Amino acid sequence: MRNKKAVSGIGTLIIFIALILIAAIAATVLLQTASALQSRALQTGRESEAQASSQLQVEAVTGHTIDYNRIDYLRMVVSLAPGSDNVDLTTTTMTLQTSTSYTTGIGYVTTADNNNTDGNALDITRTLSGNSFSVYYLGQPSTFQQSAKSGVQPGQQVEIFLWTGSLLRNAKTEVNIIPSIGSQTFVRFRTPVLFDGNFVKLFP
Repeated sequence: MRNKKAVSGIGTLIIFIALILIAAIAATVLLQTASALQSRALQTGRESEAQASSQLQVEAVTGHTIDYNRIDYLRMVVSLAPGSDNVDLTTTTMTLQTSTSYTTGIGYVTTADNNNTDGNALDITRTLSGNSFSVYYLGQPSTFQQSAKSGVQPGQQVEIFLWTGSLLRNAKTEVNIIPSIGSQTFVRFRTPVLFDGNFVKLFP
């Protein structure tokens, strides 16, 4: 009888130890899963924060007219929105939409010998037939370092030159600035019915 009780006790002990091991393994798996989920949540939170805190704001848009009949390029003054992080222009694209056309994938282009002048910024845009935009950094000398022209930082104000080719009168227009990280910026306007000079104020 005693031997039977001993065997029964050993069996119960084995089962008890097995249950403890199973519980320990389950707890380890749960901890690892929780840690992975926490890391993923933190990464997602950082990405969401970057998306929410990076944005450009458009302060003014002016169009240059050809023969008072059409606009060949836009000059857009932009800066960072209040509280925004830096915006990388090298990975930023733009779209241009009117009632009759839609252009997408417009990218930022500059060259190693490009001085910081509005004339050079415009020449680059014209050369690439509207598939790009170029930038003039306002308040900076013509010798402004090329390496510093990659983005917009707090306190900086830049003028984007966007080649349109032929934007007609009384045309409903939308420009969308799309950074790789951050919020998109839309600006909408309608060109005047009559152009009374070489430069036409379009926004605000």
